[in-house]
Amino acid sequence: MVRFDSPNRTRGFTLIEMMASIGVISLLCALLLPAVQSAREASRRAFCRNNLRQILVATHSYHGVHQRFPAACGTTLVPGGVFIEKQYSALSQILPFADEATVYNSINFNIPIHDFYLIPGSKGLKLGNMTAISASIGMFICPSDPAPMGADHSGGTNYRVNLGTRRAPTFDNLSTNGALDSYACSSMAECTDGLSSTAAFAEKLRGEAGRLTPNYRTDLFPGGLGSGYSIDEEVEACAKLVQPPYFSPDSGLTWLVGAMSQSCYSHVLPPNGTIVDCVLWTNSVSGFVGARSDHPGGLHVGMADGSVHFVKTSVDLRVWRALGTRAAGEIFDFED
Repeated sequence: MVRFDSPNRTRGFTLIEMMASIGVISLLCALLLPAVQSAREASRRAFCRNNLRQILVATHSYHGVHQRFPAACGTTLVPGGVFIEKQYSALSQILPFADEATVYNSINFNIPIHDFYLIPGSKGLKLGNMTAISASIGMFICPSDPAPMGADHSGGTNYRVNLGTRRAPTFDNLSTNGALDSYACSSMAECTDGLSSTAAFAEKLRGEAGRLTPNYRTDLFPGGLGSGYSIDEEVEACAKLVQPPYFSPDSGLTWLVGAMSQSCYSHVLPPNGTIVDCVLWTNSVSGFVGARSDHPGGLHVGMADGSVHFVKTSVDLRVWRALGTRAAGEIFDFED
């Protein structure tokens, strides 16, 4: 028989000891949590970087076959005087070079198409490509983007084509264009600033279909002063859109459509800038959409030479705009 005063009896925790233990465990968790989150973000950044690298490899393979980059916004046809847009994105055109031939073969490129989310009355234009629209492409999604994968779209894309520092479609070969043109197929030779100094793709946060409140980092807002104004004048006008009456949360919901609203961006606004994205509601190729990500401190940019760099949010706006143009004669060092 064991006596109650036996030295071998089990001793329990006092309340003070239990509270002290909980405090130590809580302190350890508080110290470890940032490290765990940092490790997870480092993994997500590596995954995102690899996605962009795959897109660049596929784009270079496309160029190797066709001796041209794909058009960022497809083609514009005027048969019989009727204006028809076939705004198939550059992302849709590089699919066969990214082991996505099945999805590519499901696309009917003969059907006219433009942004069926943004432009009223155009929803019917997507009906012939519902198989492609519903296909989610893993390399087009950044794991750091919290936007949900909606039931009425493919999940969209976080990687967009750079259209330079213009606010209108790039029909012509201009020095301010990006590596890829909107309605034409440019070549590497046209990047006279150097392939390593010209952005081809960068990150952009996706919107959320059906959201009723605006998100100033992801959504599109109607704005535009016209061609008679400078870039900075138009940026200033859009900076005043503090509480705009209209907005579209449907930005970046499909990789299929080549437009500022879905798969293109420009180097007008700084990366992760605070000014909203402004587009013309009647022409989703005109306007400016800034590069943005949820990576702390910056975002990934894929250059025309196939390299991927992490550009800090604090980058000088002049350098950022120089990165966006292919033949404007700017000289800069990436290390700076």
